[in-house]
Amino acid sequence: MRRMMKLTCDGVGLQEAHKVPTASEWVLEGTKLMSGRAFINAIQVRTGTLYSRARAARGRNIPHQCSRGCSQPETLNHILQNCYASDKLRIIRHNRLVEYIHRGAQQRKFSSHVEPEFSLPAGKLKPDLVLYREDKAIIVDAQIINDQYPLEKANQNKIEKYTPLLEFDLKDMDASVLAFTINWRGVICKSSAESLIREGILRKRDLKILAVRTLEGGVVCHRVHQKMTTSRRVKKGEG
Repeated sequence: MRRMMKLTCDGVGLQEAHKVPTASEWVLEGTKLMSGRAFINAIQVRTGTLYSRARAARGRNIPHQCSRGCSQPETLNHILQNCYASDKLRIIRHNRLVEYIHRGAQQRKFSSHVEPEFSLPAGKLKPDLVLYREDKAIIVDAQIINDQYPLEKANQNKIEKYTPLLEFDLKDMDASVLAFTINWRGVICKSSAESLIREGILRKRDLKILAVRTLEGGVVCHRVHQKMTTSRRVKKGEG
């Protein structure tokens, strides 16, 4: 049953969930972490079954473009990752993850800089966190990606983005770059989880909290998108 689910359109974003099983423990724990309604909503985000025009139009000749006036099909991925209507809420969703990681790092005796800006020959870089403990510096940046993109590739891309800092501003320190990578379904990149736990920044039980926070943020994005009464006027010829 699980294998068949992962092969469907709704289940494809869960293909890597088994690699970090701790992040999915909340599913079996039921309402210990959230109310009954919140739990149901989180399950709907995880399974990709919240309402969207594209989902409702499967097999039928009815409008499926974004109801907010975008020139894109209204898929759940579009609503949660791309639509202008949820732009500010996506930032809040991301920031809640960073705040949780930061608070945990402080409890584990890391000092920190939040969103420090570094100037490099190729331009400026602004990671979410730089954590310090003893003579070690760890750059940490978080990302919530779409459910079609490979988690490991996205994680490596993020690490490579900030690696130049090791050759310039942090060249005199024992420094490294880590990323926290999760898709909007609450599936966490295995190497991301392992590296953050290994460095003492996260504990295993933090993973399910971060997954739940991601899903809760997705619920809010979807709710606001569906309740919005204004729409963007699409220019003639756009799309």
